[in-house]
Amino acid sequence: MECKKARELILTDYLDGQMDDTQRVRLKVHFANCSGCEEFALAAKKVVIDSMVSLERTPVPESLWPSIKEAIAAAEQPKVGLVVRCREKVKVIFAIPTPVFTFAAAVLFISIIGIAAQVKINNRATSQEQAEYSMNSLSAGFAAPANGGADFGTSIEEYFL
Repeated sequence: MECKKARELILTDYLDGQMDDTQRVRLKVHFANCSGCEEFALAAKKVVIDSMVSLERTPVPESLWPSIKEAIAAAEQPKVGLVVRCREKVKVIFAIPTPVFTFAAAVLFISIIGIAAQVKINNRATSQEQAEYSMNSLSAGFAAPANGGADFGTSIEEYFL
């Protein structure tokens, strides 16, 4: 074990008494080979643990425990990204059962098809009207109007001319 890793373990799990047996044995073997780390452990214990033993215990108010439990529960919940949180909020706001959504989508789809068909029919009628107008114009010939070529045969021209 390297000294850096040994000192990290000393300051965390070793002083807290939370080290498992395997790590404790490895640390004791390191202490046997490295007097610097052993002295570091004794000094850390003296500063951290022994100074705390003489302190008076202050009772913790019972009202504090629920907020601690809530903080622990919140920390244990998996972190969720912003997009996922927004999607979940939208789901709650727009909680629509699946059959209703499916029916609404079907009605919308049928409406769009109906509108598209009506537009196509209107365009076809417009095309037929344009073809008839063109055929009538061709069959009537392109004779020049009596007023010198300024007549296009519309009622608006008759009004203004």
